[in-house]
Amino acid sequence: MKKVLALVMVLSMVGFASAALQIDVAGGKATVMGQLQADQYLVLTAGNGASLSNFAKGAQAPGLTGFAGSLADYEGLALFPAGFDGQVWVFASAPGEAYQNGALLAADLAVTKSQSTRTWDEIVACTQYPNGTLTRTWTEVTDFIKGGLSLSFFDESGNNGTLAQVSLDSQAVSSLTFVDGPCVPEPLTLSLLGLGALVLRRRS
Repeated sequence: MKKVLALVMVLSMVGFASAALQIDVAGGKATVMGQLQADQYLVLTAGNGASLSNFAKGAQAPGLTGFAGSLADYEGLALFPAGFDGQVWVFASAPGEAYQNGALLAADLAVTKSQSTRTWDEIVACTQYPNGTLTRTWTEVTDFIKGGLSLSFFDESGNNGTLAQVSLDSQAVSSLTFVDGPCVPEPLTLSLLGLGALVLRRRS
């Protein structure tokens, strides 16, 4: 019964914290935003093609906030997805200090970018000859972005959990162009043109 009660308490804390903290991504940075409810350790990590660097305390972080070590310093705590890397920061307030809402932690964000190109042909009508057609060759370039972010927490009481996860995966068509081949008359038109040329040649 005690184990069940403890589990319920931890899960309720995770749910409450996840409503208060989130990861914002903009301008090449990942920022932990929100308002703390208690002193705790936050673990911001990146993976699946993304990486973080130049961690810095946010403007609204408590006064005693500071770097608490690398992930290797906390081996054994499953606080981040496999293959992710980042840093652990402790967020602690001075006596009588109120928690503020806003940026708590920020880091430069790099993602994996790639491109793919595909081409295909389309037969379209042309106006140079009656019922003529041409081959239009399309070229499409698609940009891909890969990466993921995770925010976890733990505290001195042994509570821990995942607060937020963000997928940065996306794809977008950056270029769509086409080139038209020569206009080709339909077979009947081509025959008539040949016949007309033959008649003109005989007259001359």
